[in-house]
Amino acid sequence: MLNRSAVRYDERMKEWLAAYKYRRNERLRDLLAAMLYRSYKRHETDFTRTGAVHLITYVPVSLQRLEERGFNQAERLAAWLGVRTGISVVGLLKRRRDTAQQSYKGRAERITDLHDVFVWDDDALNWILTNTPERPINILIIDDVYTTGSTLHHCAATLAEKVDANVYGLTWAR
Repeated sequence: MLNRSAVRYDERMKEWLAAYKYRRNERLRDLLAAMLYRSYKRHETDFTRTGAVHLITYVPVSLQRLEERGFNQAERLAAWLGVRTGISVVGLLKRRRDTAQQSYKGRAERITDLHDVFVWDDDALNWILTNTPERPINILIIDDVYTTGSTLHHCAATLAEKVDANVYGLTWAR
């Protein structure tokens, strides 16, 4: 799966993301989203080789993370990108179970821990089948950080189980 990222995940970017994600510094949302949008525009031809992007989705967080943070950072970045690009944003996936934060795990554990975590949202699947007759569907999935690629890989594999799709990743940092 092809992924592009806006910034390198260095110490400064780690601090910015932590301030936004964990300390709820909402002022940073527009900055991070603008960086993501510039990356999308810079790499747009990579995402549209097989045709236009039909929809944007995002990596879902667990209910526990949602309660802790009060928001899903990937969903908010996707929503902002959708407004700027005019591409519909649809939450396609849900988490079947909670997992410990990926940032505390090694590479091997990240890869195996996410097996069977993501499932289709039935309403979203019906929306796709009704509203996107073109196949394959080109889906852009948004996340905040790309480390090993296991999260995006598992999301893409889940999406491909039910629809003929080309799935591309766009992350804020790598």
